[in-house]
Amino acid sequence: MSALSNGPRRHYIANGTTSLQTKQMLAGVIATELARQDIDRAIEWAQDEEQGRNRGLLMGVLQQLATTDPELALSKVDLVSNRSQRQQTYAMVLLVVAQSDPQRAVTYLGEISDERARAAATQTVVSQWANSDPEAAINWVLNNDVPNANQLLSQAGHTMIANDVDAAIRLLPRVDDETARIWRSSIATSLSLQRSPADAQRFIDQFKGEPGYDNLQVAMIAGISQQDIYLAHSMAEQLPPGRARDQSLQQIISNHFYSNPQESASWLDSIGGVEDRGQATGQVLRQWFSMDLQSASQWIVNQPPGRVRDDAILMMAHSSDEHSPPMDQLIARISDPEKRFQAQVAQMWNISRSDPSRAR
Repeated sequence: MSALSNGPRRHYIANGTTSLQTKQMLAGVIATELARQDIDRAIEWAQDEEQGRNRGLLMGVLQQLATTDPELALSKVDLVSNRSQRQQTYAMVLLVVAQSDPQRAVTYLGEISDERARAAATQTVVSQWANSDPEAAINWVLNNDVPNANQLLSQAGHTMIANDVDAAIRLLPRVDDETARIWRSSIATSLSLQRSPADAQRFIDQFKGEPGYDNLQVAMIAGISQQDIYLAHSMAEQLPPGRARDQSLQQIISNHFYSNPQESASWLDSIGGVEDRGQATGQVLRQWFSMDLQSASQWIVNQPPGRVRDDAILMMAHSSDEHSPPMDQLIARISDPEKRFQAQVAQMWNISRSDPSRAR
């Protein structure tokens, strides 16, 4: 205790002018040192301090205790008066255990009587376990009555699919329908990245004709687009007209934009849905305007009459009234009367903000 008496503890007690932040830091140092020398005294001191403004000291002491005696640490958590901090403390104590022995950590979950605290601690332990052995973590969730099981299976499944897609495929029949739906899409993407498009296609073909098959196609093509944008584009264009095709093309165009803005923009017309095409056009042009306004404007001017040019000019009208050629001339080129009117309204709005006298 001499080091504490002559060092931070004496300063903490004597210096009334020290800032709150500094006093909290000193209190943390004292709590740590006390915990190393006399855990009971450290807990008592932390409790006394928490009656003031040093919230969280007892949590830190118990977290440190968990490294050597997790059972004792758990038995003291109820001393944390604040319920929210008590829940956090349970989770932190068991996280310490789970980092070295997750199977031991889950055996302590039954000792937590507070349901919310047990649910939070369970999520912490399973998430940590999934980092080292996701298949074991998922098996434990499947074999036990676990709160928020679907959320845990989704999180642990994401880790497992990234590290061991075959294990995920083996466990797929055991999970509930909603979790299986999420896993299938992730597996399709992972297979196209880790293995090959052919492997991903074979996997999703098992579910052809079932609800959600189109989402699997989108997921597979999304993975392919990260490695071969032209193959992904070709596959997306071969999909039947509909939302899956449009979503795939929208993602591909977004991925390809920074490599080749003009080519990405040239693919916009292949998106059949009005909403998806407008969204993709807006995304491409906003990025292009910020990078090279002149090139983007020239590309729009050179487009043949049609829906892509209409969408592009409408997007420009929403962004600014300063373009070359002038916005009035561009708006006049819009074929769709409704979109032309929308562009005129957008132009007037921009002018009223930048130069009210011109809007009169």
